[in-house]
Order: sequence, then C-alpha cells, then structure tokens
Amino acid sequence: MSIVFAESGKIISTALFNKINGMFCHVVGLGLEQSQYDKELYVGREVEYDFSTDIIVGGLIVNKDGTYTDDFKVIHRDDEGHKVFETQLNMQAEQKITKVYPLVDQINMLVKAVTLLAKEHKLENKPEFKALAEMVSYIDQVIETNQAKKEFFSNNPDVEYYSDERVAAEESARMEGGIHEALGPRPVTGGSVFRSGRQ
Repeated sequence: MSIVFAESGKIISTALFNKINGMFCHVVGLGLEQSQYDKELYVGREVEYDFSTDIIVGGLIVNKDGTYTDDFKVIHRDDEGHKVFETQLNMQAEQKITKVYPLVDQINMLVKAVTLLAKEHKLENKPEFKALAEMVSYIDQVIETNQAKKEFFSNNPDVEYYSDERVAAEESARMEGGIHEALGPRPVTGGSVFRSGRQ
C-alpha cells in the first residue's frame, strides 16, 4: 500500500536505475520493500514522487567497488531545463526543405538531369538507367492513383474529405486572434514531412 502525502500528491515510490551503468529507467508507485523489481537488472531507491508533476534527473554513480552513489534528484517538471533533440532539428530542416522542394519535385529534377546526361552520353540502355525509368513509371502510377482517390473522396457525399488546404484554413481560423501566441510553439514529435500537392 502506498503512503500518500495529501498536501503535495506525492507518494512513497521506488525509482529504478540500470544496474550496469546507473542510468535512471522509471518509477513504480510502491515503496522499496513492496516493489517487486528484478534486482538482476535494476537498483532501487525509495523516493517521494508525484506522478503528475515530478520527474527524476540524474542517476547513480557506479563505483569501482560495485557500490552506488546517489547522484539524482526529484524535481518538478516545470523546473527541468529546456531540451532540444537532434531529431526535432532534423525534422524541422526536412520540413523547411520539402516546403520549398517537395520530395516528388526533388525526384523529378534529379531524374530529368540524369536522363539528359544519359542521352548525351548514350547510356540509356544501361541497366541502371532502365531501373531509373521503371522507378519513374511506378512513381507516376502511384501519383495518378492517389489523385484519383482524392477526387473520389472529395466528390463522395458519404465522406467528409479534408484536403491539406482545408486543414490549414481551419487551423488558421481556429488560432486567429492571437491564440497561437498564447499556446506557444508546438513540440515536434512526428508528422508527415514529405508532403506535396501531387502525392
């Protein structure tokens, strides 16, 4: 049974750390004696923890003699420093590139340039260029099929079709009047990067 601290919402919990390197893994809502964790994998430390507001930063220092020194603390999540992930920066860069040069347009540019060079040097019959032609043909087929699907759904009374333009317009209207400034920037956690009007 967990002990609850009424004023703060904290409960006696167990923080689990990687036994090999001391890195923090997760917290379970039971005291150290009650929590049944795998001691071959984890080292446990009893903490007062609020699952709605707290996070653990730091870990354990693994000493040469096999003992552990606590080097962590429980803090409010609002006190955590701002984190920037490489994945976020990569996705932002990809979105910026594909907004100006959608992926399909990139491929078309490269294909035209390579095809022109192939013709100038009489390399059209080489296996590599035949494979390129097959790829282009397949891409064109998929784009045409996708366009047909869009037209079908947009004209289907049984379906409410949301084009990219409609979604953008509704989002803009929803945020009108400074709401977007109050909410702040959205975290980048996923989404479609390679998007164009032809897909």
